[in-house]
Amino acid sequence: MTLIEKFNNLNANTVKRKHIESILLQAKEENEVNIVYRLSRLLNQYPESDYFTLTVNQYDGGALNAPRHVGNYKLALDECGRLKKGWKFENGNVVKVEKPKVKKSKPVKVKSPVVKKASVKKQVAAKVEPKKIQEQTFEKDIIKPEEWIKAGVRKSTSLIKKYLKEKYNIKATVRSDFYSGGSSLHVSYVMGPESDMIESELKRLQYGRFDGMTDMYNYHDEAFNGIVLDGYRLYEYKYVFVDQNLSESFKIRLATEVSKVANYADVPVMDGTKESYYKYFGTSFMHYSSWSELFYYLTKGNKNFVTQNEESIQNLKAVRDEEGNKFYFTYTFEGKEYNTKKPKIYPTKMVKEKTIVKNKIVFFDHGKNTVAVIGHLGEIERELEELGGQHSHTIKHDGKEHSGYIFNKSKSNQVIDVLIDYAKQDEVSSLNSSLPTHFEIENAPVETIVIPNSNVKTATSFNPIVVQPSAPVVQSLPTQEVKGELPIENTPTTSEVRNVSMPERKVTAPKPTNPYVKSMADCGNNGNANYFDFYGPLGEFLGDLEVKPQESIVVTIDAPQGAGKTRLLFQIINMVTSAGYNPLFLSLEEHPDSSLFTGKRDEYLSEENKNKVHTMGSLPDTPSKLYEIIENYEIVFIDSFGKLYNGIDLDKDIRKRYNGKLFFVIYQRTQDGKMRGGSASQFDADATMKVEKDATDYKNSYAYFDKHRYQSIPLGELKYNIFSRELV
Repeated sequence: MTLIEKFNNLNANTVKRKHIESILLQAKEENEVNIVYRLSRLLNQYPESDYFTLTVNQYDGGALNAPRHVGNYKLALDECGRLKKGWKFENGNVVKVEKPKVKKSKPVKVKSPVVKKASVKKQVAAKVEPKKIQEQTFEKDIIKPEEWIKAGVRKSTSLIKKYLKEKYNIKATVRSDFYSGGSSLHVSYVMGPESDMIESELKRLQYGRFDGMTDMYNYHDEAFNGIVLDGYRLYEYKYVFVDQNLSESFKIRLATEVSKVANYADVPVMDGTKESYYKYFGTSFMHYSSWSELFYYLTKGNKNFVTQNEESIQNLKAVRDEEGNKFYFTYTFEGKEYNTKKPKIYPTKMVKEKTIVKNKIVFFDHGKNTVAVIGHLGEIERELEELGGQHSHTIKHDGKEHSGYIFNKSKSNQVIDVLIDYAKQDEVSSLNSSLPTHFEIENAPVETIVIPNSNVKTATSFNPIVVQPSAPVVQSLPTQEVKGELPIENTPTTSEVRNVSMPERKVTAPKPTNPYVKSMADCGNNGNANYFDFYGPLGEFLGDLEVKPQESIVVTIDAPQGAGKTRLLFQIINMVTSAGYNPLFLSLEEHPDSSLFTGKRDEYLSEENKNKVHTMGSLPDTPSKLYEIIENYEIVFIDSFGKLYNGIDLDKDIRKRYNGKLFFVIYQRTQDGKMRGGSASQFDADATMKVEKDATDYKNSYAYFDKHRYQSIPLGELKYNIFSRELV
């Protein structure tokens, strides 16, 4: 969507201040002076307002017109409101830039006197050779470049899901988040192996780490970062997070087994109930005050399961380890016995071991006034270009042509400094210096992401300081007895010590009793994060929509007439039905018995799915009867919101009325581009989908998201073509 379209779409809509600020920032970057002026004035006039309902004058052709200005602004701004060449801003106005006129002086011819040439012996001047630059070679470890192709965000998340399924037999949710300070990768899954195992691999997608001692983010050597899967080098992030999720009921089950064999004197044995799991011990035991806290400490690293279905685990028992201070579990699954000390790993052919090679960079004298640098320079090309380097594919050295950069000799010292700093990165401890170079594998040989030990340098100058937790030291001071009250003039000096009684601090805060309030430690105890399982291009377009334990997800769809939103809805219905869900379609615009409806049904729904999709062409007498019907379905489609009962509220009557459901709601769009009756719904919805209509060719119409709380792919890169049914 262009800047002008974004600006015009503000008309008759209620928008947040941040949305206006983002448009203002884009207008400044594109030099749209008219938009900058109008939005800046709006924000300055209402500095305390967070929401605005705007009315924007529409212009012919969808653009802002400079001719609406007067005076010099007419001359200075073009039809799109951009500043023309030869004009500039000065003291709040536009002024023309005038080039200073330089008078050319006519050359004066002077006749030189005739002088007789004397016979003088010609002296040959000695040739001054240009200063010779000494050739220098710099070496650095890099990944062999020809072994991989760089993958984008979408491809990377898809490959990670596939890799975790093949190697660990787990179905994981992989999400990428982008923000002003960088990016992050979030991987979560139910049961399966401990998160430390997977995190030790995926941390190589993190290109640095935050140092709390210096309060700075330190970047690591490029050669020791990265993962190559199926010939693609995955996208890298500022932070990588991996979470293993266990349901509350399964954690209670595990903790109960541990409590049976722990036999701690001051800790009660659990009876398998939720109350005994969260109940306080009364006195602190090893700094833990309940089984919900103690359980994590006693079983950390020993919760590796071969299945993600907790109900299929039988004969579960807790066992004390050899050292006697931790516990693991034994169980049977599908008739076989397992323990949770080690994860089960399966063979995969996705991983190709990275080859670390020496990148030889040569700096040498290239000509009379130039020097050159050749080698694999991709990691420092930006620094070299900033120094004025000119890229060339025909730099000759040792009788061969190479790619590299050519510099003026005046930049020699600066270029050498860049190369020295680049080569020295090998001496700094990398991210993988703290990771194992291999992983223990059960049951089957498997290729793993390994850096060969022969190529890993040992840092001699890096001396990490590990801070060990220590008990607080209490210094006992002599107590001076104070008899009676001291007069004001005899105030004790700093050398005197007064015995002040301090109130006793409670070790644990009382649990909240109000049903609307709970501690943050209890948040999320209703179960794991579950998501709707959608596949294919349309599933990737919709993203990871959560099956929320409380409330539901609402996706709104709005588009101009004839844009194809109903056809898009039929495609989504067919996809969710094929995924195993039971949908309900409220077709209030086209009656289910009409030829328009049955034509789309026959085009987009498979024969198998036609019997699985239930539909309604009219509403019951009262909303309460409709609410009872919706209760029986997981996913509900509404076409359209304007045909529902008068006064119905999207947030209160739909989103918050049900738990764990998914609603797709169509809104009609008015001629001026806003959602008919849905200005408040844009804020209540979890995702707002729009359709861009191509008036000349309907095959080019596509859907996109203006807002999506659960999509990991940047929304600017996400478009779905309704005709071809593919991402574009």
